[in-house]
Amino acid sequence: AYEQANYSGAFSIFYGYLLDHPGDYRCRVGAARCRKHLKQFAAAHDEFMLARQDVEDSGLEAEMAYCLAMDARHEPAVAWGRVAVRKGETAIAWNNLGASLLRYPTLAGPDGQSSVAQTKWGLREAVDCFKRAIDLDENLHVAKHNLGRAMLRRKLFGDAEISEAEIAIVEDAAVHLMRGLVYFDLARLYALLPDVKDADRRMAIECLEKAADH
Repeated sequence: AYEQANYSGAFSIFYGYLLDHPGDYRCRVGAARCRKHLKQFAAAHDEFMLARQDVEDSGLEAEMAYCLAMDARHEPAVAWGRVAVRKGETAIAWNNLGASLLRYPTLAGPDGQSSVAQTKWGLREAVDCFKRAIDLDENLHVAKHNLGRAMLRRKLFGDAEISEAEIAIVEDAAVHLMRGLVYFDLARLYALLPDVKDADRRMAIECLEKAADH
């Protein structure tokens, strides 16, 4: 059922087995992942936490961080994300930590700074996280899109310029993900280049057209 994306049915099977075998690690993780796919993020986090009591696994910690972020609990999401990358440097763990920092960048940096200074610090760290994720897995295209989103925010805060190299990374994400939002963000990146040329404007318009089509 799980492999056929019938997550509700798969969860019923996993949970039925857990009633008699509550300590079964693989079954608990399966149930947690079903809840995640069903967007029951708070419940999924709790299931991952139960599984982690028996087996410490950086993969679970990354999953927990993701669920917390999607449940808008950003502070513990960043904390668990840092645990995940410290214990096992995986592309997913780095991307999830970067995504949490992108959503709530003031959770990074030394205390006592202004909110703007902390935001800039957090966005710089988010960019570093996404670049680490891409280095570990060049096929993790969501990290490439997230890198573009982070660079857009850094540009808006006057903390960095958009580079053609970063645009190329997001272009690759757009080709593989084929999502309207990726093309929309790519159009914004072209428009915010330091020295916008006519070719860049044409590319921005083309990306907006593709965004509308998707």
